[in-house]
Amino acid sequence: MLETAKIRRAICSKGLFSLRSHFLNGASFGVFYTIVWDKARWWWGLVWGLIVEIGMMTAPPMAPVFGPFGSKTGGPAFFIITLLAHIGFGIMLGALAQHWVKHKGSIFALFSGKERLASE
Repeated sequence: MLETAKIRRAICSKGLFSLRSHFLNGASFGVFYTIVWDKARWWWGLVWGLIVEIGMMTAPPMAPVFGPFGSKTGGPAFFIITLLAHIGFGIMLGALAQHWVKHKGSIFALFSGKERLASE
């Protein structure tokens, strides 16, 4: 009985750590998106979600474990689920950035000295 409780605590703590890590990773990708593309249209968020998905599916640690685009999982389900999740992430990110970001331009505009506010 005591062993079962230890196993449950370990799984729960690992799950919470994974959830927190995934959330912070997604937030950092969102910050990077707004720094690079700033107040872009919502569909740029969709493009960003696809870029994140392609990167995830072709880079370590995912590709060596599950194969490129989940080819070692025995079917397309893994790839389709992660693709839909990243498309949803991208659309929401793009919509939120389009609505809430006040600065018009990107980090490249800041370096060139051509920054401007969205109200201009």
